[in-house]
Amino acid sequence: MGNSYEALFSGKGKKQTETKKTVEQEQKKEPSELEKATDIKKEIAEITQGKNLEDLALEDLQKVLLKYKEMGNALGLSESEPKGDVKEQMENAKEIMGSDFFAHQEIEKAFGIKVKSEQIPEIPFTKEDLERAKELNQFLILRVDKANDGKPLTMAKMNELLKGKVKDGKKALYSDDGTGKFKDDSWYKDEDFANKEAPKLSWALASKEVIPNSSSKNYLDQTEEIVNYLKNQVFKGKIMPTEFQSAISEFEKAKAEIKKLIDDDWQKAAEKLEGLAITKFTRQTPAEALYDILVYFQNKGERLMENMYTWTSRRDSYGELVVVGRFDSGGVDVYRWRPDYSYDYLGVSFSRSL
Repeated sequence: MGNSYEALFSGKGKKQTETKKTVEQEQKKEPSELEKATDIKKEIAEITQGKNLEDLALEDLQKVLLKYKEMGNALGLSESEPKGDVKEQMENAKEIMGSDFFAHQEIEKAFGIKVKSEQIPEIPFTKEDLERAKELNQFLILRVDKANDGKPLTMAKMNELLKGKVKDGKKALYSDDGTGKFKDDSWYKDEDFANKEAPKLSWALASKEVIPNSSSKNYLDQTEEIVNYLKNQVFKGKIMPTEFQSAISEFEKAKAEIKKLIDDDWQKAAEKLEGLAITKFTRQTPAEALYDILVYFQNKGERLMENMYTWTSRRDSYGELVVVGRFDSGGVDVYRWRPDYSYDYLGVSFSRSL
């Protein structure tokens, strides 16, 4: 899979804190950036000595250019457009995916996060992968792992950046307290999946809704439907990558044991389901599910998973498996269920980064 891109590219269940910077810290940050830029401006003046740029010697002109680049970096204005192979990959991918292409510009629109060009990874999908994804109503999204301040882009951080509201003024998260923090009675306000885990920096293909036949099924049976989706839809008529073949083989071997555990020890069953490669390869984490939903809405004004939950790849501290969805005007809901539960409004959305 490492070189696969070369084939295409040449070059509401019931609805439910990262430390906030103090005003003093914010006040200290901006002056320091301005002071640095001011110092650079003085250095430029010393080089030019009142001369116009066209009158400078080449050596001095090069020095001035470097100083202006330093000033741009100090003010956070450095170039963010990708170059070379990655740029070409993105141009080709956008041509195929159209409005279902979400890259650095869309991430900035969604969260105000500026993604540097050197941070953007290569797209790991072939032309055929993307064309098939488009047919299956999937979208291509660049997931980032950090905010502008360098802190992990956790669920809590996403909500904080949006101050608890999406572009239409409605809530981003059902459990938001109105200020960009979780409500005190939010069941997951102290959970690691909400406060520590961020999306992995990567490109991903994700379905807009739950995959066919995945609702009204327990977690194990949902996983069976994921396998069917891979075989009969995603890689139909193609040789399946070895990573997915191995993941399916592992699942088939573990299936009988997990089915028994669901009846005898559901927490152990949940642990094993979480640890499966097929789970890691094809289900979103809670942070990724929220990220995808919010980026999509902030750019297109359309609510994904408005009437459904997707069962994610993470357990809470009690051992139940986390669900995300039901994104109506009250915000995205986050809940959890045992792996033996099934509901008509609970399915699984598909996601892959390889």
